[in-house]
Amino acid sequence: ALAGGGSRMDVPPDSMDLFVSCIDQHKKYRARTRSSKDNIQRRSLTMAPANSDGHAEKYFPQGVVEETWPEPKKEFYFTPHVRSTPADQGNRCFGCGTELSESLFARVPYCEYYGKYFCLKCHTNDSSIIPARILSQWDFKLYPVSIYAHKFIRETRKEPVYDLSVIHPQLYKMVPELRKIKMLRKQLYYMKDFILSCSNVRELPKYTNLIHSRQHIFYDTDFYSLVDFQEVTNSKLLQFLRNSSEAFIKHIMGCQLCLLKGSICEFCEDKKPIYSFHIVSTAQCPGCKGFFHRDCFLKNPNKCPRCFRIVSRRYNKT
Repeated sequence: ALAGGGSRMDVPPDSMDLFVSCIDQHKKYRARTRSSKDNIQRRSLTMAPANSDGHAEKYFPQGVVEETWPEPKKEFYFTPHVRSTPADQGNRCFGCGTELSESLFARVPYCEYYGKYFCLKCHTNDSSIIPARILSQWDFKLYPVSIYAHKFIRETRKEPVYDLSVIHPQLYKMVPELRKIKMLRKQLYYMKDFILSCSNVRELPKYTNLIHSRQHIFYDTDFYSLVDFQEVTNSKLLQFLRNSSEAFIKHIMGCQLCLLKGSICEFCEDKKPIYSFHIVSTAQCPGCKGFFHRDCFLKNPNKCPRCFRIVSRRYNKT
């Protein structure tokens, strides 16, 4: 009756100790019951709503443990995402885990880079070019992205991670400027070896500095960065390659040491040297890596005299 808030109960004096003991036991029982209910509730919850810091809380039998929601991984995407719905990601922000809510008047922000939905805290309506759209459609429009994507794209815009020969080689057919650029990069790839191996050039840092400023341009023909793609559209990259090619050619043709690095076509045995960077008129044998006149090599592609000589020497040694 006392526990339920009933009327006062008269207790005989000789029973007072027993009454006090019962009251203490009742209080301990209620405390244990309340603690047990709390533990059961915590075990049943796997994810609670986000707290004031925007982080979700996970509950464990030992008590409440706050765990930071993992940020989106810093990854490169080469193909566009298929757009999903917030329900496909559990109606949780991909950035911080906050529960997402959509209404007729407020849509959940979508990040074109990650292909996920974010809360208003993690998506402040920043916009950026999307590498996957450039690679697939040569599309340089600005699209809404999350703060994580915006930061990652900005930090990696100069990283040459996009290999067109693997990701989308058809772009060379779609974009005429890319074809011209690939031809110039192939020339510079060979001319670079003349420059770096010339003892005269080592005292002229302007050439070596030019090469090291954008190494992927001179050491490969298909890797691009986002900055490179943008410079394709405004012709800056094409002009840079033309200026570099003219400077290298000017040195090579005026340097006796570089001119001695030419080779003689062993098919026709013409005494006029040929050079690897003359990519229109020369061809390289895939076997011995030697250079010949393109017309001479294409007439007898399986009868390379240099390959035959190398094989003969190996056979004679055995």
